[in-house]
Amino acid sequence: VACIYIFIPGNLDVGQEVSVSCTQGGAYRFLSDENNWQKWWPDSGKDSNSTKTDTGSVFTYKGYNFKILQRSYDMTAIQVSSPAMNAISTIKILPLLIDSVAIQWECTLVTGLNPFIRLQKYIYAGQIEDNMSDVLLAFKQFMGSKKNIYGYDIEQIKVTDTLLITTKKTFKEYPGTAAIYELLNTLKKNIASAGAKETHYPMMHVRTTDSNYYEAMVAIPINTEIKPVQGAFIKRSEEHTSELQSLR
Repeated sequence: VACIYIFIPGNLDVGQEVSVSCTQGGAYRFLSDENNWQKWWPDSGKDSNSTKTDTGSVFTYKGYNFKILQRSYDMTAIQVSSPAMNAISTIKILPLLIDSVAIQWECTLVTGLNPFIRLQKYIYAGQIEDNMSDVLLAFKQFMGSKKNIYGYDIEQIKVTDTLLITTKKTFKEYPGTAAIYELLNTLKKNIASAGAKETHYPMMHVRTTDSNYYEAMVAIPINTEIKPVQGAFIKRSEEHTSELQSLR
């Protein structure tokens, strides 16, 4: 029994970290919104599911329940529970590069003075850490596909002497698929009404402004110059690696 007190501390720090190829805003959208969890939550058959309650959705994985309690831009509080224990964990989003973030998931289990409960908490800590690893891996794999995030494939391209019609808009939160398509549809209607033709896939770029807002710019290559509608403009791009990314 004495060994339990020596080798198992009073507070067990549990955590996992993974790097993800996406923007901070993209990670936030899919980590802080329980409606998006269903899209990437790991599947382990009967041991993995989600249940809606009066206070939100509860996601289950290998005998443990996970539920969003609080959220802010760079941190989400997650309740981790089972019939035998309950703990509060935090997921933090740390920017690494322009399109890369680190996701840190941490919690602390208080083991108590009872040696048998202390040993149980040690076992629970190992199980929770393994589950964190599986869940974060599922999130990483999902976010690795731009199509999962935006609803279409994205690739970096060289724009060679192309005539573009473009528009942009500022958002308080990272713009989702619906917002991007709304901007693109405005341009498509403009192109069609002017009798012009699209010559390549649409493009987009999202950046963070100084005031921590998001500015989304979309563009469509066209075959001839047209009169742009209000809020749109015509741009001729010389050969260079464009900040705009092609949407397929």
